[in-house]
Parts: sequence; structure tokens; C-alpha cells
Amino acid sequence: MARKLILQMHISLDGYVTGPDNDCSWITHGFDDELNAYIKTTIMPSVDHMLLGRKLAIGFIPHWIAHPELEGADVINSLRKTVVTCTLKESPWGEDVALIGRREKIEERVNDLKAQKGGDIITYGGARTGRALVAANLV
Repeated sequence: MARKLILQMHISLDGYVTGPDNDCSWITHGFDDELNAYIKTTIMPSVDHMLLGRKLAIGFIPHWIAHPELEGADVINSLRKTVVTCTLKESPWGEDVALIGRREKIEERVNDLKAQKGGDIITYGGARTGRALVAANLV
């Protein structure tokens, strides 16, 4: 059975992911107990890989590495990661983070990831990456 690609992202009721200049200050981490429990017990136990867009990865990966004391940091930091990018030629996070060029056939590359053995793949996609993955029917 192929691995699933699970899309989890913050989006406002009116369809926005970020504000002007990619501002994400409207996002809070105040998930209620029910949502936290669902993420911890239903989504994350099956996940062993993370797919991120470059814009999100630039802040996301260093944030979790710098804050290992935060709840969930151990899980996030232990996941294998792949970043979708058209600007990075090598990973600034080391060899443990693979890159997929946006101009490559993203459908083929993600389907290759999904066909590999292992757990599910989670993406916290930014708007562009999330839209591309949904449009390609990959999630």
C-alpha cells in the first residue's frame, strides 16, 4: 500500500494562508485539547517524512531545531524532510534534507516518495506548494 501524503495547514476562513509580505502573525498555536489529541494520536504516529515548500522551510526547520524544548519538537526534528524549491541548489540544512526542484515534475517526484517503503508523509504546505499538491491530486 502506498504511503499517504497528508496536508495540514493554517488557512483563514476567507481563504488566506498569509497576510501582506507573507505575514503569519495571525496564526496561533492555541489548538484545543481535542485537536492536539487528534494530531498526536491519529496523524503523527503514521508519519515518518515531511514535505515543505521553501518559503515555509526557511523559518520552520531552523525554528524547531533551535527549540527542542517545545512540545513535538522531538518528533518534527526526527522526521526525514524534503523541500520543494526553485531557488535553492543545495540544502542549507545539510544532507539530511532533500530538495525537489519546483520546475521538475513534482507529481513524479512526490509519487516516487509515496511509493517508497515507510510511513506516511506530512506537508505543512505553504499556499503555493499546497495548491500544487492538491491540483495534482497528490493528497
